[in-house]
Amino acid sequence: MAKKHMPSAVLLLDADRDMYQAFLAERSLILADDPQIQQAIRGEHSENLQQVRERVSSAAKMENQPELLQRFRDFERQLDQWQKTSDEVVALATSDRAAAQALTMGRSYDQFSVAREALDQLSGMVGEFAENSGKQAVEIACYRDWE
Repeated sequence: MAKKHMPSAVLLLDADRDMYQAFLAERSLILADDPQIQQAIRGEHSENLQQVRERVSSAAKMENQPELLQRFRDFERQLDQWQKTSDEVVALATSDRAAAQALTMGRSYDQFSVAREALDQLSGMVGEFAENSGKQAVEIACYRDWE
């Protein structure tokens, strides 16, 4: 069990980092003036969001507890909401900076925070499963030593 949960926990931590990087890219694009830099930032934004999805999907495939699977589905819905808004910010960033700034400071931040909190809770649950599985393995090993 611990072998399954630990890789899942690592994937979720990496997804958390990727979310922050996508959020940073969203906000950085508003400040960028150089078209080449803007293009690079758009690429980072898209790449990091894709990495979040891939990592969370891989982690979900490693788990089979119903409460965890429901949390994965909840997170994916929240990520979808934030990504839609984040993509709006990215689309507005070079044409209407004021609107992009208002959106990133308002709805995008709120949705990011909700999705991020869901990911954090999911990571905590997977970590608890991993810890409990590790303790169970130690108990079994100790019991077998006494037989």
